[in-house]
Amino acid sequence: MAGVDKYRGLYEKRDYERLYNLGSSALKAAVPKEQFASAVQSAIALYGNYKSSALLGASCFPNEVRLAYDTEYENAKVRELMIWSVSGSRAELAMYQVLPSQDEFHKESQVGCPVP
Repeated sequence: MAGVDKYRGLYEKRDYERLYNLGSSALKAAVPKEQFASAVQSAIALYGNYKSSALLGASCFPNEVRLAYDTEYENAKVRELMIWSVSGSRAELAMYQVLPSQDEFHKESQVGCPVP
């Protein structure tokens, strides 16, 4: 997904403002820009640079895509969960969560996405 690639590139550049601007209006209403930047800075200090990720699963809904990745950073392997709000060709990050482990993933819980 193009939004994920953009997110990863901005993370690597430490471009907190443009990362924040990927967020949906709901995310921005819930999390002030300064708090968001601080959280990203903390994540970079804890996890280090992004190395690689593997998409575990995706669920697609009319205006939303949910993604789960097993991701490797310099200092940790984590599970990333992302929800993207989609309107036309525009995707905005609605939720991002990092889990400290890579527990079993239940693929049967996925809702099918159309093949690009």
